Amino acid sequence: MTEHSYLFDFRRVSDFFSQWNVKFHTMEMNGGANFELVLSSYCPDNIKDCLSSNGSLNSDVTVSRTANLGLNWSNDTVTVANDVTFTIGNTTEPLKAIFIRHKSSKYVMGYSINMNSFTVTNKVVFDKGTIIWSIHDGGIDG
Repeated sequence: MTEHSYLFDFRRVSDFFSQWNVKFHTMEMNGGANFELVLSSYCPDNIKDCLSSNGSLNSDVTVSRTANLGLNWSNDTVTVANDVTFTIGNTTEPLKAIFIRHKSSKYVMGYSINMNSFTVTNKVVFDKGTIIWSIHDGGIDG
């Protein structure tokens, strides 16, 4: 089976900074599994149409898989703390979007929504050390 790599451009939600230390805390970005990666096989193209009023995923989002995610906060950078692997197996599965959310509040912090879904098989892997965001002077890159 051929291995493919895809670039996911994670964006923050519009109220990310106002919810910082309200619905999620940087002190929770200590490598523990305090967050989740959520794979979606279908969702609207606009993040506003994916979220409820409290910032969690709404019923328009079809969640196919969820995995625990540890994040690290260091030098104004958020990285993946440990490898995260979704085992798909020999079947195929559509992937439309990936969401990063706080595990207990279910608040969606970030997302990567593709214009069209694409098919994945075998495994979807997020490597330890992958940079999710780099935050500088109240702004965000990446």
